[in-house]
Amino acid sequence: MISKTLFSKLYLPLFLLVIVHLFTHCEREEELLTKLERTEKKTAINTRKSPKPDHYLNSRSTGLSGYYRGYDNGHYYIRQFGDEIIWFAEDPDGEWAHVFKGRVLENNGFQFVNGSFYAVPKGRSRESGTKWVIINGPTTPQIVKSPAPDNLPGSRSGGFGNRDNIDDLTGRWSVDDRGIYYIYHLGSLVIWYGEQNYVNGKPVWSNVGFGTKTGNTITLEWADVPKGRNNGNGVLTLNIDSAQKMTTISATGGFGGKVWTR
Repeated sequence: MISKTLFSKLYLPLFLLVIVHLFTHCEREEELLTKLERTEKKTAINTRKSPKPDHYLNSRSTGLSGYYRGYDNGHYYIRQFGDEIIWFAEDPDGEWAHVFKGRVLENNGFQFVNGSFYAVPKGRSRESGTKWVIINGPTTPQIVKSPAPDNLPGSRSGGFGNRDNIDDLTGRWSVDDRGIYYIYHLGSLVIWYGEQNYVNGKPVWSNVGFGTKTGNTITLEWADVPKGRNNGNGVLTLNIDSAQKMTTISATGGFGGKVWTR
């Protein structure tokens, strides 16, 4: 009876202390391994996560504008405004087409672009999301600046969208500037890609737009991309007249379209 009491008073607390120490030590080792694994993933330039930037590019940079060929065989038409990048990209066979907006960053001597892309109905896929690519890099996912082909993909019928819902403007629109506009609309967000006529395998102009819908009004910033020959940009305000018609209220930067129909 005495020996059991002594064990309880002297050895049991010591035994419990050893168990707690071993458990805490294992937990710390596991935590350290987790941190090391995270560090390795962050420093790898070819992981699927976007690398952490060393720094952003100078706000006056424009040298990345141009035509690029993608790792996915896509055509990428890029316009740079300082550390901001916009582009229109399309699959040669029309499987997908999207408009992108993001930032140019650098990591370990590589330039890469990180941002969001929005499917437009020049393609069939509706997939939108986030994306990062390496510019002129040695590994996937990369895009490489190249001479543009003589013949680029022309206008297509709308890959998705509708005509009868004033609350959903997604679809292919014709405008009186002889342009075709492929619009993506979700909630208050309005994105487009537009292009006009084809001369010698290329459109006269092509542009992308990023805007918001408030009531029956759309306010949007637009900019030409180098699939076409123009290099303008500006601000546009549209009124939604009906499910099949919109009209321009005001425009800057030389934007010419007035009446939109689908």
